[in-house]
Amino acid sequence: MSARSWSKFATPAFWAVLLTLVGMELLIRFTMVDFFSGRYQYGFDQDSGFVETDRSVQFVRAGGRRFYEQHMLREKPAATFRIITVGDSIARGASLEEAYPAILGEQMRARGFRVESINLAVPGFGARRQQLVLRRALQYSPDLVIFHFGMSNEFEDERDWGRAQQANSQHPRDWARRSYLIARLHEYKSEQITPKLLPENIRLQSALSDAEDEASANRDPARVAAWRRSFAQIFGESLQALQVARIPVLMIPRVQVLGDGRVSAYDDSGLRQLLGEYLGNRVFWLDPANLFGPLADRELFAKDRVHWHPPAHRIAAHALADRLAGGSSTAQVAGLPNTDFPNADLTAALHKAKFD
Repeated sequence: MSARSWSKFATPAFWAVLLTLVGMELLIRFTMVDFFSGRYQYGFDQDSGFVETDRSVQFVRAGGRRFYEQHMLREKPAATFRIITVGDSIARGASLEEAYPAILGEQMRARGFRVESINLAVPGFGARRQQLVLRRALQYSPDLVIFHFGMSNEFEDERDWGRAQQANSQHPRDWARRSYLIARLHEYKSEQITPKLLPENIRLQSALSDAEDEASANRDPARVAAWRRSFAQIFGESLQALQVARIPVLMIPRVQVLGDGRVSAYDDSGLRQLLGEYLGNRVFWLDPANLFGPLADRELFAKDRVHWHPPAHRIAAHALADRLAGGSSTAQVAGLPNTDFPNADLTAALHKAKFD
């Protein structure tokens, strides 16, 4: 562009608009720090959702991590038993209060124990993003980690990892994405304006296209095999990190219920076979088939036969509390981990957390 053409282009109106946009960008960056912190990392930023002060930590929905709002002291109080749950949409539940981690905390306190139970489960998170949450959570010295996991979210992990790479690309075509203002306007257009203006059949077609993409990937044996290898490696690393920290972990696999009417079988997609070598010492396994029984009421599960309804969360929480508090017959009938759960370390920690 020649100097003459530029002088015609750079009118007072142009400069006014430019300065307004720059001012809005600076205002957003200074006043919406928490909102945009790690937002375009899609859950792959180590610190997103963890807001620390000198003494406490607050868990918030930020950076692609849809944490329930919770808080606790950074340093675990003396004589307190701290449970942290990492997982996906099943462990997250329909609400913080209806999900089994919160109910477990309530049940343990009712049984006379000082217990904190934090729910850090996030819908759509696969092995890679769950590992990032876990490693961050280990900084808060949990006495027990509950790991609710499955392989159904590996597509989402792979897709969102690609989005994160694109959003943070150094290529000139992606530079505009670094503007919080432009990025937010793009989100607003996609989430608010477009859904209201586009006809329903076009929106549904777009949604079906996304679903078909995932379905196609799940029908590709090579891609599924690659996910399985990656899942086993990453999950093994997560369990090793827990072993190094000497923190017990209760593994709860994601299962699909099979059969009509009442449940007749549970499919864990081969997770027990894949990860069975890690069981023992401080690694325990809770089989939902034993928890709910072979003829569990289908009303415990959502229509997808995977997600739990609130009554299932209550069953799990009560059985876990019974076993942790003293191994009652209720927990034994529910088929919770064998007599090694809780082990000596857990029992000793719980004894210290007992109210006088």
